[in-house]
Amino acid sequence: MQQGHFSKISESALREMGKKIAPFFTPGERDDIEALIILMKYKLNPEHLKKGIAFTVIPSKKRSTNISTLLTYFDTINFTRPRGSHYYNPFIEFREDYGAIGDNHDRLQRTLRDQLELFIKRVKDKIPYSGTPSAGSSALYDFYTTIENALGNVIEKIDSIRDQEERAYIIADTIIHILRAASHCGPRIHETAIKRYHVRCLGRKADDIEAVYDLASEFRGIIAESRLPPLGSETILYYSNLVRSLGEEFNLPGWEILANNHSPYGSEAFKKERDRKRFFAFYNAATSASWITKGMKKEDLITLCGNYIPHSFEPEVIVKARETISALKREGKNEQEIKQALQSQYEIYFTPAQSAEEVVASERKGMYLESVTAVDAKGKYSIKPEAILEALHVAEVLMKV
Repeated sequence: MQQGHFSKISESALREMGKKIAPFFTPGERDDIEALIILMKYKLNPEHLKKGIAFTVIPSKKRSTNISTLLTYFDTINFTRPRGSHYYNPFIEFREDYGAIGDNHDRLQRTLRDQLELFIKRVKDKIPYSGTPSAGSSALYDFYTTIENALGNVIEKIDSIRDQEERAYIIADTIIHILRAASHCGPRIHETAIKRYHVRCLGRKADDIEAVYDLASEFRGIIAESRLPPLGSETILYYSNLVRSLGEEFNLPGWEILANNHSPYGSEAFKKERDRKRFFAFYNAATSASWITKGMKKEDLITLCGNYIPHSFEPEVIVKARETISALKREGKNEQEIKQALQSQYEIYFTPAQSAEEVVASERKGMYLESVTAVDAKGKYSIKPEAILEALHVAEVLMKV
């Protein structure tokens, strides 16, 4: 496909063709058209596999901090009253994690609380289950201690918040992330605990590039956990063998924990070379871009695109402004004189705190975002899909074919 006739057509031309035929297809089929365009023009950049949730030294929680506090938090969240304030629709929040969850609010509320209780018991009692290190091992102790310390620090951070609106939002966000992970294998809850610590205690923002790598890492973990393993009793054995054999190569969440957790049991279903190919059939430029896009808020995607502008975007006015800066610096002009020249010659305005170079970079960013975003009659922003792909290319998640 990447060497065929259509690959010679530019991405913009392909998108124009897609727009013309889109009315004749269903929404799902239109997504397939978008995926084909991506696969013809992009492939995965292997560099991004080295990035994602990195090893983090997490300080011990206070002895008085009890992760059972998470149950108290859960009871404050509105999952059952759609017309009440701060309602979180559980049928949307957990649709991909709890299978056929029905439409009964009270039953689902009980299911979620039971799952949270089970999660807390596993952490406190260091209970092994699917994807965790083996029972009684030092790896299992380290695995659960990391989770308990990460979430303990998050609880301490939440309890320090005085603004009740902010506190309620962070409680709901934390519990929803934990519950999503708690229905999956061990590495998923380990990864989630560390991510919540990063976000709440270290202040990592949702539009940081690390968040993109973390989303990609999360997607790889889900593929390894639920897309590749066969159905039936061998699922856990398969997953353990997959992570031990290919976990480091794919940078799967929690691979370091299972890598040294040797098991005497193999898996007849796991075939290393075959399953490497199967993995990259699920994890490719189109699927990873789609997962990242859906995992980020629109405003964060716009910020990402503004931070990772294609190197080819160099409007004439920006090129000339940079040349002017260099020329005036050679003449010995000071910063204020240079900025005044930018304002008079190119109508590039500045704040006192900005350097001349920062002024031009900011102007370039504004011009780029103006070219890739649109605002409808209701004032809602949209961003061109190709701008997101370009940002992922600059951020070394994707490569152009």
